[in-house]
Amino acid sequence: MKKLYIDITESYAWEGKVTGIIRVIDEISSRFSVDKKVNPTFLIWNELEDGFVEVNFSNILLNRKEFQKKKVIDN
Repeated sequence: MKKLYIDITESYAWEGKVTGIIRVIDEISSRFSVDKKVNPTFLIWNELEDGFVEVNFSNILLNRKEFQKKKVIDN
C-alpha cells in the first residue's frame, strides 16, 4: 500500500461556502480516504510547531458541516 500525504491546510478552518479550491481539496481527500490502494495521511501547517501535523480528515468535514448548520440557524 502506498503512503500518501495530503496538505489540507487551506480547507482546515474554512468557514465559508465550499467552492473552488476548497471543494477540490475536499473531493480529492474524500476519494483518497476510501481508496484501498493508498494510505493517506492528512496534514495541516501548524505555525506554533513550525511544521506539519496530522489531522483526521473525517472530523474536519463533520465539524465544518456542524458549523454550517449553526451559521444557517443563527442567521
